[in-house]
Amino acid sequence: MKESIFQKWILQAFEGDRTIKMYRRNIGAVRTEHSNGKKGFIRFAEAGQSDIWGWIGEHRCPFCNRVQHGTHFEMEVKNEKGKLTQSQSDWLEFVAEHGAIALVVRPESNDPIGLRGGTSR
Repeated sequence: MKESIFQKWILQAFEGDRTIKMYRRNIGAVRTEHSNGKKGFIRFAEAGQSDIWGWIGEHRCPFCNRVQHGTHFEMEVKNEKGKLTQSQSDWLEFVAEHGAIALVVRPESNDPIGLRGGTSR
């Protein structure tokens, strides 16, 4: 399955859920040319940042059972055989070290959007 299709499925699965907001992050750059002839680039995000990011309004910690509010998450989406790049791994490690949820999700045959088998960092 293409990662872009899998990402769409994930975003659609949570559409309308009032406890979670998630967004697709575009990474890359475009070449620009100003009216004065100067050329440049506009960059979108940084290499390694996750495909999907967002906020969970409220959830229970699986370890202490306390309710946590406004938790940020980063989700890297991979197909069945996709591997993390070093910059993606570094980003997820940074996110986890700073108190956010860092996930890598892959599609599974018994889990159409792949969240049951997601690995947390």
